Amino acid sequence: MSAAGRTGETPSRAVLAAGCLLTGLALLLRLAGWAPWAGFDGAIFDQLVRMRLAARAESQVVVVDIDENTLSAAGQWPWPRYRVAALVKAIASAKPRAIGLDILFPEPDRTSLSTLRESFRREFGLELGFSGVPPGMEDNDGYLGAVLAASGTIGSIYFPPDLRDTGPRCPLAPLAISGARPAIVPPEGKSVLCNTFPVHSGLAGHGFINAVTDPDGRLRRQPMLYAYEGGWYPSLSLALLMRITGADAVEVGTDAFGPVLKLGRLAVPVDRQGVALLRFRVAGHAQRRVSALDILREDYSPQDLAGRIVLVGSSAVGLGDLHRTAVAPDLSGAEAHAVLIDGALGGVNYREPPWQEVFVSGTILASGLATALLFARLPALQATYGVVALVSALVGLGVGMFTGAGVALDFASPVLTVVVEAGVLSFLLYRRQERIAAVSRRAREAAEAASRAKSEFLARMSHEIRTPLHGMLSAVELLLHGGLDAGQREYAEIIRGSGRTLLAMLDDILDLSKIEAGKLELGSTEFELREVVDAAVGLFRAQALSRNLALRCDVEPGVPYRVKGDPGALRQVLANLIGNAVKFTARGEVALEVSLDQETPEATTLRFTVSDTGIGIPADCRDRIFSPFEQADGSTTRKYGGTGLGLAISRKLATLMGGECGVDSTDGEGSRFWFTAVFGKTHGIRGNGQAPSGSTGAAVPAGQGGHLAGARGLAPKPGPATSGISPTPRRPYRILVADDSPVNRKLLLAILERLGYAADAVGDGRVCLRVLGERRYDLVLMDCLMPEMDGYEATRLIRAGKSGAPDPAIPVIALTASAVAGDQEKCILAGMDGYLAKPVDIELLGQMLESRLPARI
Repeated sequence: MSAAGRTGETPSRAVLAAGCLLTGLALLLRLAGWAPWAGFDGAIFDQLVRMRLAARAESQVVVVDIDENTLSAAGQWPWPRYRVAALVKAIASAKPRAIGLDILFPEPDRTSLSTLRESFRREFGLELGFSGVPPGMEDNDGYLGAVLAASGTIGSIYFPPDLRDTGPRCPLAPLAISGARPAIVPPEGKSVLCNTFPVHSGLAGHGFINAVTDPDGRLRRQPMLYAYEGGWYPSLSLALLMRITGADAVEVGTDAFGPVLKLGRLAVPVDRQGVALLRFRVAGHAQRRVSALDILREDYSPQDLAGRIVLVGSSAVGLGDLHRTAVAPDLSGAEAHAVLIDGALGGVNYREPPWQEVFVSGTILASGLATALLFARLPALQATYGVVALVSALVGLGVGMFTGAGVALDFASPVLTVVVEAGVLSFLLYRRQERIAAVSRRAREAAEAASRAKSEFLARMSHEIRTPLHGMLSAVELLLHGGLDAGQREYAEIIRGSGRTLLAMLDDILDLSKIEAGKLELGSTEFELREVVDAAVGLFRAQALSRNLALRCDVEPGVPYRVKGDPGALRQVLANLIGNAVKFTARGEVALEVSLDQETPEATTLRFTVSDTGIGIPADCRDRIFSPFEQADGSTTRKYGGTGLGLAISRKLATLMGGECGVDSTDGEGSRFWFTAVFGKTHGIRGNGQAPSGSTGAAVPAGQGGHLAGARGLAPKPGPATSGISPTPRRPYRILVADDSPVNRKLLLAILERLGYAADAVGDGRVCLRVLGERRYDLVLMDCLMPEMDGYEATRLIRAGKSGAPDPAIPVIALTASAVAGDQEKCILAGMDGYLAKPVDIELLGQMLESRLPARI
């Protein structure tokens, strides 16, 4: 299984496929007219409409409203026709520009005397006679028709969407159409509902009052044309516009944004179905409204109607002609016609282009695929920026076209597609990142567990190997002190050399493991650079002398005398490089040069170069030798020995010191190993490489095992001339040894006896505490890992005064066969005064005892 499969990743192709699927789904929902989608489009349109509303606008239309107050005072609907006639007659007396009646009277007036006479004749066979009735008032419908004819009123018709004609046809005059008639395909009426014949015949014209609401129930547009039995018929608003312009025909024109109905110099833009968008100009009820009750009572100013277009309608709830819009929740049908008429007369209209669906479908497809590509090819954050830019472009285009040209481009659908698709893909990528993070977390935890197991294993192995090494090397030191003949001494020297070689290999492996595990933290202290350099060179003077090699050290002028850094790490790298140079050089010289490489106000970069006249390194091996356990070839290991770890450790330490390490060499002509290191500046002396007055220039001994580059390399290892332990006069001190190894106890007692100290030994920490309470001791050599109670716990109890020892401050020196990172810090935290790693260097042990034991006269 691939890595992507293991981590549950969503590859780029899967993201692209998911995006394409979402884009296709969005396109299908759009084409299917999904109601929530259409509702979202309408909501965006309403918001844009509200953005362009003005505080007030002059209207050329007055709505005469048969409102709730009128019905309460003059009687509920339907009114007698003579009352409607009285209302129209009163309006006409104010000399309006035109009158439109947004009310339909499809049935005869039952309060009419002629209707009553006809009912009695049909039901009872009786002839009714009426006296005192003015001429023409016996037939209310006829009377209303006469009033409508005298006032030139435009009346209403209605095309029921689900009914077919069942009664007599009403006489309708189709609209005269010219121009680009094929540009419009109006809705087809199945039947028509007209006023009664007397009323209809009195009208100066007629127009339908059908309203079209969007799927969310809001009124945003009005149809201007209807087709019926081969003819086209105008809406009430279009019929009124024809009346006031004197047009007897409508010309259909087209422009870039769709069809236009032309009435002389007046133009009404429509869409492919002949539907015009309503352009609301103010919030609420913009048109001036006059209550029909005020007109009937003559409680109004005729100037309010003079020269204006008057639409008679009703806002009464019972008449069911109220609509929800972007500006008002209860706009009457008459007001909707008034909004459209005002827009046409003012030349301000909203338009919906005929290519709207093509534009929306193409934009959904393009923007959806672009979003999928963004998330498939770019990181999530950059893809999000791309989506924001894409949405901004779509919104800018839509808002700009709406505010600049009044064109209602449906940009909401593409924007919604992009936003939803981006959200889904972001969620998929987020889930992917979560899965990857979980896998990474588990891998990290596993790696940390493996690292801990490795550290514990190394600590345990270090302890288990150093313990017998301590016994072997300590026993050899004691043997070398004894009366051995030349052959026996030679064998003992071989054992000691082999043991030290094994110890060096163990230390190298531990060093490398600590560096690779990232557990090595370099210190930062001020130190004298020349002392560290001299100490590193001094380690190999005896070996170089025995091989007749010249060993020199040059420190250039300008190199600071005191620097700030980790002297142990520097000493170890120098020791590794000089040791290799001496080992691989048979004749000639080995030289160490220290020079100033770079300097800043805060730091100094030094270059250390170790050159030799040895065997050299082939060109194809120069990089490989810096890898762990690698040498130039297998014969090198057999001839010169070594583990192949020294150079790997040196390069890693140089990197930790802020520098680098490399080699320049010619096979058979010698090598130049170099490394750089960055040191902090101090207030010390910058000189010519000489120590200041009063400085001895000698290396300062350090405790064994304290740092990664601990005691190894601090002082020359004892050679044949310095081996052995000279007997020391008895000293007035008694030392307690706590170690769980019988061999180590026996050897430590022998070493302490040779050093002139009286000593006792116990096998664990619990016995150590008991013995300290029974007898006075001056110092404790404490093994750290013991059964029953380890050295750390025993030391803490001693310091806490719970051991029974008379002196809780008695010096305690740690003895441990574990030399991994953190051991020394752990000892200090437990309250121990010193730290020695096994195998114990006898000279360092003697120095440690002399420095920790209290002075006695």
